Amino acid sequence: HALVAKLTPGAPPINKAVIVPRGQAMGMVSFLSEERHSVKEPQLRAHLDTGLGGCVAESIVFGERSTGAQADYKQVTAVARAMVCDWGMSKSLGPVSLGGDDEQIFLGKEFSRQRDFSEHTAQTIDKEIRDLVVEAEERASSLLRENRAKLDALSAALLDYEVLDDAEIDEILHGRILPRDTAAVVTQAKEAESASKSGPVDDSHRQNGDDSEQIIKPDSSTSQTPAQG
Repeated sequence: HALVAKLTPGAPPINKAVIVPRGQAMGMVSFLSEERHSVKEPQLRAHLDTGLGGCVAESIVFGERSTGAQADYKQVTAVARAMVCDWGMSKSLGPVSLGGDDEQIFLGKEFSRQRDFSEHTAQTIDKEIRDLVVEAEERASSLLRENRAKLDALSAALLDYEVLDDAEIDEILHGRILPRDTAAVVTQAKEAESASKSGPVDDSHRQNGDDSEQIIKPDSSTSQTPAQG
């Protein structure tokens, strides 16, 4: 998700990428919310591409899909359906609203919704939704295959750190060392320099495996008393 978002114009800005399991999610990419009153079609298509980035990456790397992308499929399909039925973004159907009555408040409204269109139109809607999703998958696949090295670098960094913010993702994609790595290197160098300056420890008094400290008592014959003034 994160890499596709970075490579797709119009994609939402990233907050952070996390691979720590939370609830049913094995990992997630959170995006910054943007205050806007409307969303343009290219931005919605970018949202579709980004939403399919995870399952596409899984297919490229492992050669198969898993059930982990179930929520992604639901979200992408819902956006594609809204584009076709509610927002008039279908070339075949044109600028018409086919969403039906959304005012029902009971569960299962998708099944009980009154359809105001023919079966032929329903089939066209299904095809338009599928085309939007498949095209998004193809775009995401093309981006990830062309940028496989960046995909591997980002995956390795997430395995090391588990959480990456937007700035750190940019550093990784540009092949630079993360600030936290630089700080660790500086700390190690300072520790090594401090150890070298302290010099070797004198252990000559430790013999025969006896690590106890030797206590030197003053000889009574040579003891001195303070001079009387």
